[in-house]
Amino acid sequence: MTPTPHSEQMFGTYARWHRLQVTTRDIDPVYPVLRHVIRAAGLDRDQAVWLVVLHVAYYQLGSALAAWGAQPVPGGPRPGLLTLPTGTERRAHRDVRQFARHWAGLLGAFDRHGGPAGWLDAGGTDWRRLNEHVAQVEGNGRWAAYKTAELAQKVLDVPTVVADAGHAHSTGPRRGLALLYPRLPEGNRPVDIQVLDRYTRRLARRLGEADIGQVETSLCDLHSLTRGHYYLGHDIDAMQQQLTRVPSDLTAAAFAARAARLPAAYLGERGGWSGVDRERKRVYARQGIICTR
Repeated sequence: MTPTPHSEQMFGTYARWHRLQVTTRDIDPVYPVLRHVIRAAGLDRDQAVWLVVLHVAYYQLGSALAAWGAQPVPGGPRPGLLTLPTGTERRAHRDVRQFARHWAGLLGAFDRHGGPAGWLDAGGTDWRRLNEHVAQVEGNGRWAAYKTAELAQKVLDVPTVVADAGHAHSTGPRRGLALLYPRLPEGNRPVDIQVLDRYTRRLARRLGEADIGQVETSLCDLHSLTRGHYYLGHDIDAMQQQLTRVPSDLTAAAFAARAARLPAAYLGERGGWSGVDRERKRVYARQGIICTR
């Protein structure tokens, strides 16, 4: 499969985009923040795993911190916890009945393994096995399993290695990859996923990037960037918005973590802006410019 002149030009854009996302920590900025909060608050392993699991359940950091603060030990959800805001990735949990089933599934899994840490550790360190283990909980599909495994690695120090970009039944990373390599397969047969994985590994080598998980995220964000839905620092701004929308006893610790772990130039609380800038999202799509702070 030979890249077209357009895709070669796009690779130059993507290489710069990926590099900027890595250096600004715009790739999953919640990971270093959660890691900092867990250590600053002195959470034990069960508490830390429970917080990470809650974050995946809401994918809204303010809600996850508020839920953990209200219920630091797993149990039946206290009043109001199932109606806290969720991120778009967890919009299915805006249906309280569906969220309740997921919550019950988590509690059942914890009970079978002696607690949150025992449940996570039962998944082992092999990337694909860990994903399959997490996906056994009702409500944890491909995306939730992948995110939980990444958080386990980067926040909880589980010695797993991201093996692929989770292309099976995915959208964002596949569409980002298609901007660079034309005529990629669109199906979900094993042979299709093998081709997508091969090109993702090739791309990672060309970038000099050892972490396939970071390639997965920057490809997804590249697609959103070209569609006018993203900008450098978007998720850092979204996190600020989430923390402000749902305050809790851990909000101050989260803002302290942001100050300690993220570049000051990308912090709205330092620079005087609040939350996601809708106009900034459209700049690349309209002008072909990657805005930096």
